[in-house]
Amino acid sequence: MKSKLSHALFVLFFILTLTSCATNRSVLNVTPEEPLPSTFLNKSAVIRSTTDARQFMDKPPTPDIPSLGQGGVLKHNSELRSRAIGRKRNGYGKALGDVFLEENNSVQNLVINTLTNVLNKYGYKIYNVNSSYPQDTIFIDITINKFWSWIDIGFWSIGVEAEIDTDVSITYDDNKTKSISARTSNRVMAATDSAWKETIDLVLQDYKKSAAEELKFLATHK
Repeated sequence: MKSKLSHALFVLFFILTLTSCATNRSVLNVTPEEPLPSTFLNKSAVIRSTTDARQFMDKPPTPDIPSLGQGGVLKHNSELRSRAIGRKRNGYGKALGDVFLEENNSVQNLVINTLTNVLNKYGYKIYNVNSSYPQDTIFIDITINKFWSWIDIGFWSIGVEAEIDTDVSITYDDNKTKSISARTSNRVMAATDSAWKETIDLVLQDYKKSAAEELKFLATHK
């Protein structure tokens, strides 16, 4: 009896905790990594394009599909959508407040920064597409299929889940396309802003490891 009462009280607290913080829009400061020093970079690359190809839905059947509150998808322009990285939910699973990156940041920026660090590791200096770059430069085009975080409500804890999925096309004497992805599950007691930020930091770390593995062939490219 005592165990059932304890569980009921926990569930009530759980729902109240989720609901109390889920109605507002959160803005997270996710700081990109510092680029590596370019002293020993003897190869060159241009990140030619980065496309946010995520598909948003107003009433998604599952929480891992991007959605937006405050009027839905059509009320948000492409700049705002590029900053959207998650959706809060209450204890019953109802979608409520949004989770955004701060102004002047975007999912494109975070992916570019992560891939830049990996390319630097393999000896590549990154040039702007409109600048003068060496003739043997490789060109990289990125498509972001998924960059999203969501809530998974468990029995005793909350899972803040996150997933990144990209197609990275590399062009030099031929063309290669690599699928680079990562997924993270962060079990927490409450889905606070710090828990969302921690989850995004973790999935970016996993994405960097995946990118380093998928792009290691570039280390030997002349």
